[in-house]
Amino acid sequence: MTVRGTTHELGADWGGLALRLAQRYPEAPVAAWELSPLPWAVCALRARLAGPRHLSVGRADIMRADLGDAGLAACYRAPGIRARLRPRLEAMLQAGAV
Repeated sequence: MTVRGTTHELGADWGGLALRLAQRYPEAPVAAWELSPLPWAVCALRARLAGPRHLSVGRADIMRADLGDAGLAACYRAPGIRARLRPRLEAMLQAGAV
């Protein structure tokens, strides 16, 4: 699968999935979003030390992050959070985004 646009990981925690997404989709920018300070710092450090240059880490509430450029949005969170996020993703994601 080819991703057109940015791949966003919503709620990146320590960055494991973000790093895998960056490896899997080298043709697309990857943005990892995390709000909690310690996981965000670890994710940012891992991205800086081991991640490819097309991986960026931002500190933001996933309910407020700008996803207008998304070609793919991944969220490995509790079902309740995903249910709250779904209407926002449906309204914001481009046609054809995964």
